[in-house]
Amino acid sequence: MAANLIPSSHSFRFISLSGSIPKMEINRRIRKMLWHHTFTDIIENTAPFSKTFTLAILTLVNVALKWISSSLYEGDYRSWQHLWRGESLLNLSYMQHLFDNKITLMINPGLSLLNYKLHTQPKCQDWTFRTNSWIRYQLHSNHQFSLGFAMGNFQPDISYVNTADQTIDFLRIQRGNPNLANPTIQEYFFTYDATLNPVNLQINSWHTRIKNNVSVDYYSEGEKLISSYLSNTTYDKWKLELIASCRISDKLRINSTLKYEKFKVAGGQGLSTDNFMASLQANYFIKSFTLSAWSKSTEKTLDSRKLAVMKSPALYGVSLRYNKANWMAEMGTENPFTHKNNYREYSCTNAYQYEQSRTSRIYQQTAYVKLAYTFDFGKKTSREFNSVDRSINSAILKAE
Repeated sequence: MAANLIPSSHSFRFISLSGSIPKMEINRRIRKMLWHHTFTDIIENTAPFSKTFTLAILTLVNVALKWISSSLYEGDYRSWQHLWRGESLLNLSYMQHLFDNKITLMINPGLSLLNYKLHTQPKCQDWTFRTNSWIRYQLHSNHQFSLGFAMGNFQPDISYVNTADQTIDFLRIQRGNPNLANPTIQEYFFTYDATLNPVNLQINSWHTRIKNNVSVDYYSEGEKLISSYLSNTTYDKWKLELIASCRISDKLRINSTLKYEKFKVAGGQGLSTDNFMASLQANYFIKSFTLSAWSKSTEKTLDSRKLAVMKSPALYGVSLRYNKANWMAEMGTENPFTHKNNYREYSCTNAYQYEQSRTSRIYQQTAYVKLAYTFDFGKKTSREFNSVDRSINSAILKAE
């Protein structure tokens, strides 16, 4: 059918892909079934337009997805929940190289049609615009700029929209919300790459926005605390990141990262927090040995669903690695002078507040030894690098 829409003067390639995921069943008083069917049509056209427009690639993708989820809840009472979801995607991709390949343009518009129906609820439809478009400008071989915009959507699964009451403990009841709106995601990004021998720089900037963000909602009902969900907030995340690497000598390389993030939830009770992270790694090479030392500061994030601030501790460590032919041996330690490191999570809402602290071995004093030998027969697979090209003028090492 697609051939009738294609001019005979161009050469096209038509591909059909199909696949399925078989039914899955989890019997833990909750039984879930999932069917997934995908059909994709791809039409691709490659043709030169002029000396300025060197290459154009046109791709049309049509995808149909279908999910059917059923859950049987048993306990205080019996409840059967059934969610049917279908999504049709239409996507057009167009790539163009301009002005002797100094500019690359990718335009990728598309549409998403979501159809979903929860048992006993009316059928719903939702149209959403989708895209992942960007432009890249190569100033010259040492400087490159990229600017882009992406937009997508998703639909909450049955655990968020079911109407069954699930008893968590003597006080709390978990309940879904069938009236949730479908979240949409927008992302704006900018990237700058520079090679300033012996330093390589990369600056990344992102702004991510989730409209109709699905987040927890606590309220009292009688003597019980109800934990449910609402989609009445907008979640924003801004990120600015600087990555630098320096080749000080043939033996010494240093990598560092500085990152600033701001999180904000508008609507509801309104929340915000900031995060600053710094990391540093140094590698020193002595023949077949590599001595490494690294450190990373504390980090904070605001979870969009839990509306909770999560804080991870600072980490650091040293290691010594030996690579020779097919052998690799490594010994190291992480957090050798730290006696107690905790992961913290806390949230404060009108109806419910909590703070928890967790301890994990990955945050504590750790020592390790690794020994590996790679056999050169059979199917070839990637492995950890056994040798490093130290002649490149960059701190970003390339494996041989």
